[in-house]
Amino acid sequence: MNREKTVMIKVNVSGSWANLVWCDASNYEAVKDACEVLAQAAGHAVRFRAIDVSGGDIAHFDAPEKGATPCWHEPPFHMRRKGGA
Repeated sequence: MNREKTVMIKVNVSGSWANLVWCDASNYEAVKDACEVLAQAAGHAVRFRAIDVSGGDIAHFDAPEKGATPCWHEPPFHMRRKGGA
């Protein structure tokens, strides 16, 4: 797998982040969709982060505001990928 085109998906179910899967950029949307299915099956008691190879956050899956429906959204500014977004 070309490391320049990979994304790490991390998962948090009990307060700690763990690596879940690396995916190629071409499969990124399908992997995000799979994460949404997992979150729904878990009653939304799970959060995900997509991280690029430089360590910057690309997207988060959680409730962006208290009481909101969990979804993929941009991370807070201080966590965004380095050199972009």
